[in-house]
Amino acid sequence: MTAMRTIIRAATKKEDEPYNIIMMLDDEQSLPYVSNLCETQNKFYFWESVNGVDWNDSICMKPENCMKLQGESMPEHIDFDIVLCLNRGFFQLCKNIANFWHIPIILFEPQIPNEQFKQANPQDWLTARNCEGDINVFISDEARDEWEQMGYVIGQNSESFCDSWNNVFQEACSLVYTRI
Repeated sequence: MTAMRTIIRAATKKEDEPYNIIMMLDDEQSLPYVSNLCETQNKFYFWESVNGVDWNDSICMKPENCMKLQGESMPEHIDFDIVLCLNRGFFQLCKNIANFWHIPIILFEPQIPNEQFKQANPQDWLTARNCEGDINVFISDEARDEWEQMGYVIGQNSESFCDSWNNVFQEACSLVYTRI
């Protein structure tokens, strides 16, 4: 998607129109959180062919506004608004997608790094810690503190879960003009 196409999408998107959000599913543990994200009424697309992770309905039913993308090449038929990175292991790929489409990346961090990982893998720890989205969202204050980064905290059981995420999505999309 060209920068101009991204600008046109941002300028013509109606206020009540859902955002188109692309992501790669992390693992089955992330499905309940992603299912909750779908309650924001935005459109979520997971690119299964990139990492081979598909939705498992036995964990929780896939919401109607969560769709699987097929194919190996980047889908050009959808005007995406945001890349949502659910795992720092996918960060570089997500960053490349965000750069290709000129859209913001939100890094969601559900994990709390443990000291054993930090000690045993200092280079991996530094690499992972240096991953930052245009906006970072953490599942808890403890996760944010352990990653030593700034960002929003939106717990899965937060009363304002949907409102908080919709505010983050809106803020991320307002960054479009500063990225180009």
